[in-house]
Amino acid sequence: MAGQRITDAEMALRVDEIFNLLLQGLGRRQILRFVAEQRSGGVDRRGEPLPDWNVQSRQVDNYMAAATRRLKRAGRTQRDLEMGRAVARLHDIYAKAAARGDLTACRQVQKDLTELLGLNAPDQLEIMGKDGGMIDVVQHYAEKFDHLIEQQVENLSKAPSVEPDDD
Repeated sequence: MAGQRITDAEMALRVDEIFNLLLQGLGRRQILRFVAEQRSGGVDRRGEPLPDWNVQSRQVDNYMAAATRRLKRAGRTQRDLEMGRAVARLHDIYAKAAARGDLTACRQVQKDLTELLGLNAPDQLEIMGKDGGMIDVVQHYAEKFDHLIEQQVENLSKAPSVEPDDD
């Protein structure tokens, strides 16, 4: 199969295999070992002979990149799904608490929902300069550096001088 191109279906199967290895937590070295076993006529879990992939490490890296992209897409989709579930659950809990007249629970659910959605922003620190203006970071550190140099010069001028011996 050297020099031959594989079909799209074979490519998909290989990426699936790498995807599953990544899910199991295997790193590049272990995946390369797996592919090498494919070349050596290894067998799968059912005892079936493994097909020879006949690829170099660069192609394995391409399979890994495709599998990693798939993992990232799954993560984004999963995050959206879980976010939707969490929001729906909180709304359901809120409705039940409101129906009971439990304002304490309603307040806690609202707080949780606000945090989940990031509506409590800004939870960040904004540093302002003199009169509420912007701080010029470079200027700030340049002034600090100049001050440190002035201190060092002053300290050196106060130190007793040592004259070299002419002997």
